[in-house]
Amino acid sequence: LWVSSRTYVAWRQQNSNRIDLIADATDYNIGDTAEILIAHPFQGETTALITVERGGVLTMQVLTLDTNSYVLQLPIEASFAPNVYVTALIVKGVDENNPVAAFRMGMVQLGVETTRREITLDIQSDTEQAGPGDTVNYTIRATDYLGEPVRAEVGVGLTDLAVLSIAPPNSTPLLRYFYGQRGLSVITSTPLTINTDLITQTVLDTIKGGGGGFGEGGIFDIREEFVDTPYWNGALTTDEDGEVTFAVTLPDNLTTWRLDARAVTDGTDSTTLVGQATFDLISTKPVLIRPVTPRFFVVDDRVVLAAVVNNNTDRDLSVQVALEAVGVTFAGDAVQTVDIPASGRARVEWLVTVEDVEAVDLTFFASANNGEFTDASKPPLGQGDARTLPVYRYTAPTVVGTAGMLPEAGEREEQIVLPADADDRRTQLVVEVERSLAAPMVSGLDYLRNFPHQCVEQTVSRFLPNIMTYRALASLGLEDRELERNLTIQVSFGVQRLAALQRTNGGWGWFNYSEANPLVSAYALIGLVEAREQGFPVDDRMIDRAIRYLRTTFISPSINTASWRLDRQAFILYALARANEPDIGRMNALYDYRASLSLYAKALLAASLPADDRARIDTLTSDLFNSAILSAAGVHWEENQRDYYNWNTNTRSTSIILMALAQLEPDSPLLPNVVRYLITMRSADAWETTQETAWAVMGLTNYALATGDLSASYDYAVSLNDMSVASGQLAGSDLSDLIQSERVEIPMVELLRDEANRLIFERGEGDGALYYTAYLSVYQPVPTLEPYSNGIVVQRRYTNAAGETVTSARVGELIQARVTIIAPTNLHYVVIEDPLPAGADAVDPNLLTSQQVGTQPEINAADPFRNGWGWWWFTNIEFRDQMVVLSADYLPAGAYEFVYTIRPGLPGEYNVLPTTGYEFYFPDVMGRGAGSLFTIES
Repeated sequence: LWVSSRTYVAWRQQNSNRIDLIADATDYNIGDTAEILIAHPFQGETTALITVERGGVLTMQVLTLDTNSYVLQLPIEASFAPNVYVTALIVKGVDENNPVAAFRMGMVQLGVETTRREITLDIQSDTEQAGPGDTVNYTIRATDYLGEPVRAEVGVGLTDLAVLSIAPPNSTPLLRYFYGQRGLSVITSTPLTINTDLITQTVLDTIKGGGGGFGEGGIFDIREEFVDTPYWNGALTTDEDGEVTFAVTLPDNLTTWRLDARAVTDGTDSTTLVGQATFDLISTKPVLIRPVTPRFFVVDDRVVLAAVVNNNTDRDLSVQVALEAVGVTFAGDAVQTVDIPASGRARVEWLVTVEDVEAVDLTFFASANNGEFTDASKPPLGQGDARTLPVYRYTAPTVVGTAGMLPEAGEREEQIVLPADADDRRTQLVVEVERSLAAPMVSGLDYLRNFPHQCVEQTVSRFLPNIMTYRALASLGLEDRELERNLTIQVSFGVQRLAALQRTNGGWGWFNYSEANPLVSAYALIGLVEAREQGFPVDDRMIDRAIRYLRTTFISPSINTASWRLDRQAFILYALARANEPDIGRMNALYDYRASLSLYAKALLAASLPADDRARIDTLTSDLFNSAILSAAGVHWEENQRDYYNWNTNTRSTSIILMALAQLEPDSPLLPNVVRYLITMRSADAWETTQETAWAVMGLTNYALATGDLSASYDYAVSLNDMSVASGQLAGSDLSDLIQSERVEIPMVELLRDEANRLIFERGEGDGALYYTAYLSVYQPVPTLEPYSNGIVVQRRYTNAAGETVTSARVGELIQARVTIIAPTNLHYVVIEDPLPAGADAVDPNLLTSQQVGTQPEINAADPFRNGWGWWWFTNIEFRDQMVVLSADYLPAGAYEFVYTIRPGLPGEYNVLPTTGYEFYFPDVMGRGAGSLFTIES
């Protein structure tokens, strides 16, 4: 409680030049008058500068204060919303009571209502309830605080409410965003008070859910178009009456649709106004059927498929329910009849066994009252346009292959021997003939585009080689519309993802929650720079932040510096040079320690140096030529040791060196043999890791661009055990043919089991080289395989609430999956994949729909090797449809137990694939656990 007087009051003094300003309230309505007590220590009259401030000075006045308990009357204006800072700067000269000049300063914040800045949106539809395929007309009316119509731009989105319930909103309400409490941006010209804005930015990951359905013709209108957000329009404009109308045709989801509308005025005539509102509409049918299926199957699973049929009418109905299926065998009748009371529902079940197919195709039907009411749907979790459910084999795949090239006329024989226990239902030989160097480049891009992980490195590897390849082919007169389309998709996605994942310090980590890493950041910078040069929109500030971050990571080389640190410095300098920000001084310093550099780092340093620095470039390239290894397979380079810290392998080194030499020494006779070696090192249509593939594609691209070696004019033939499997003739005139490849898939039944299969490639006279790959995909039954370990040990077991190991559970019972991971030595960039039973879901505690108590994943670290640590080593945990995936940038030697919760949902007997673990960039360091059978009881 503050009490003032016209006479002098000895107010409490602060140990500074500050004074108190006391307002009679904290918040005000527009039109109110705030009373602010200015309590200062000076006697007699004083002069005060009174300002109302926020982003700038809104109002000012100079007053003469005749008392040290002056009460300021301040009318609250509309421009003061949402808050203002009232400042009083008092100056007192020398008089009989003040021997020296002095000043005091005080400030108080006032909150001001924002209702006059808000648009009220009224949303109406022309129907209270709709069904799938119906067209609904929405009308939005925008008014201000007086109820007058407002011309505004309105953004609208119609979304399945079930999807919105998965995660919290990822955006701030408009009124709070535009007119939430603001900081002070005025700096007063005294040393007393300095206030600046505090800016807080929150980034939330949304989780995208899925919906499904299925249908076919006949009298049934089968629901198969399931869309989460069927309508979005960010640029609707209201008319002079404040209204706008638009139509939406609803997809086949049976759900509650939420329309989210957000409006803003341009602010040219007055203050910017904002507003938002939502409107819910139910989409349903008199009789509806909801399929209940897993997200996937494993061959030989015995599954209880189900459908819930709702009778939304006011009378009892007899409903015929049917399931049409391709890929499963029924244990009973596919058609059943159930009686459902008015406003009731019934569950219908079918026991099926999953066959050996690629996918299961299901259609659920319901027909009541002799066809008066019908509905049909595909599974809500189906994939693709056909809404099918994928089927995985209860086998462990192994891919072995060979690759090569015929640079001139001749033939090459490869021999294929089948394992005795190979599964003849899926094992196959794939032969691919590529007509020029462009074809393996493009096939490598396909591998990168479809890679299943989403770390930052893989995000860049999706689009960086694509840019380089497209640029090279375009310069050589080759056009590939599919490559161009994929380029646009991958670059757009990649740049947006990099923007979202960039740290505040300008760097990137391996995954979203990893610490910023100089290696990952340099690779991301290269990708962004190349995307910008290709003409894609890239925020220059994002590149500038990355450059500033990388400059903070430099080291000072010395004879005691670890080789991998010197190699990383070479990579960072290369990235900066690609960004036109070369650091010549640090290049020269690193050059002095070139004897400690790996071969690939020498190549990167040579490619980074200025073109006129031929002395240093020639020295480095000479070292590379002298270190080349010549063999029957071609020319390659081998490092003294694996560089786990920098993702490097010998194939990656060879690729980087080819890329550098094609730029610096394009006429070297060694280069064609380097290309030959890289082609032979492919496994299937790519190399062993994403890094090997990305740099191999970029190295081959640089070579093709430097030499123009993409011509082909010859005949070719491929035979297997003296039977022709492929042949062709190239005239060299149609350049588009050079990008294509001929692919032949040969099932195991056509292969010899007891002796070697002879695969012969023949090439006739002419220009160009023939490239080929042949790889055998072998699937061995899981029950016949023992757990395997080569540097990682993984095991899995399930436990109930009592901690007992179990192989079965009831529907709805929470079960803990316990995955044991043993690392005998320190591991780098580790991925652990634990498949789920098809009839159960992993509980993701990050979703609002998940039970939070007792379902949080945890990692318990044992310590048999005295180096084990805790859960924080795993920087990324993904809950996928068919598995849970863990990732760690670095995993010290030790034993770890990762525990997460699964919730059984569908009765059945499910084959669970083995847990696997491996080093991402050195996949030969891997381990595989045992498979199991898990039973879910109703």
